[in-house]
Amino acid sequence: NSKNYDWSLFFTSPNEGKFIFGDVINNDKINLYNDNNKNNYIKIQVNSLFSLRIYWKIKIDKIIVGNHYVKEINNYFEVDIHIRYISVPKNHFDDIKALYLLDKGKDNLICFEEITDWFFHTIYCDKGEFIKLTKGLDNLPELNLNFISNGEIHNISFSSKDLFLEIGNYIYFFIGYNSKMTMDDKFVLGSLLLEKYITVFNNEEKTLNILKKKEENNKMEIVDNNSSTKIFLIVMLVFIL
Repeated sequence: NSKNYDWSLFFTSPNEGKFIFGDVINNDKINLYNDNNKNNYIKIQVNSLFSLRIYWKIKIDKIIVGNHYVKEINNYFEVDIHIRYISVPKNHFDDIKALYLLDKGKDNLICFEEITDWFFHTIYCDKGEFIKLTKGLDNLPELNLNFISNGEIHNISFSSKDLFLEIGNYIYFFIGYNSKMTMDDKFVLGSLLLEKYITVFNNEEKTLNILKKKEENNKMEIVDNNSSTKIFLIVMLVFIL
């Protein structure tokens, strides 16, 4: 008796969860990390490109790591539920791994590059040594994917704990690149997105809807030191007057 053809994958762990088909949004029987109200969802329209298959994609404007690294890309991240990791072009991967000190760990024989899963290149590290190097995963920066929907700025964010998997004596990085890709600008968001955010798909409307976190601030601001200095000087001048 569903009114909509919504469907979603609700992860209870990285390897388990529920497939829900029917009325997801506005369903008061489903309790989520935010109020299950359509106003709390970010609605993204996608295209089928003249075929029956729908290509689920999110147009990302900026990749932001921590408070300093901002890379404007203005490109689409394909959503692929069959993989778990985030895939970016190699030049972006080289920049990102340095920001997470994986380059430094590689030089010290703490971290190693590995090829897995259809030419996917990523890095794994000795857990104990890498935590010593970084002084704890909590000290590593957050990854933000910045995009605009319906005129508003939104973020998909991943903490350092989201981006690393600890197994035994090793720790694995969930960002990598695919050396087999024919396109240099290939970006992919795996099921890591669905583990972090409730994402509701609608094949009929060709939309995907991402439930915002309660603490999300839609108007993300990048601090400009020059602007901060100007504001300080204006405040001081007003105070003196």
